[in-house]
Amino acid sequence: MELELLLLPLTMVVLLCIHESGHLGAAKLLGLRVTHVGFLAKPIPHPYVAIRWSPVRWKVLVFFFAGVGLTLLQFGLLLLTTHFFHQPFIYFGFCVQLVLETNPFYSDFTLAKQFVGGKGRTSHEYSLQWYAHVLLWLLLIIGLFGRQYLYGYLF
Repeated sequence: MELELLLLPLTMVVLLCIHESGHLGAAKLLGLRVTHVGFLAKPIPHPYVAIRWSPVRWKVLVFFFAGVGLTLLQFGLLLLTTHFFHQPFIYFGFCVQLVLETNPFYSDFTLAKQFVGGKGRTSHEYSLQWYAHVLLWLLLIIGLFGRQYLYGYLF
């Protein structure tokens, strides 16, 4: 059990790096200028890839969704080829990754919405859509960390 608790942060780091490599690969393939690759502490510690926003909107949107696309592809391949649900640290790593990638406070989805709306990178809007996103995010957390997994893992 102690080894699994140590493997969870390592799994998260690997999954986050794979996610960011999706952004980096998409930027390079689409000819977008990468301005920074690094690590941010806010709103939560995470690696990041930043680009100069292009006037070609679809390229920027592909860039935003390439990270989650690569995560979902990896999830699907593992699901088809392994029994990773029997490894709690991998299962919880993917659960946390999916929650982080879809959270309503700061994610590629919120950045893409800001880009499409022309509001810049730091604009925050608390509209009906935002509240719906919060509700869906909470339902995702409840669904992914159901009693059968959480209680069995912690106790």
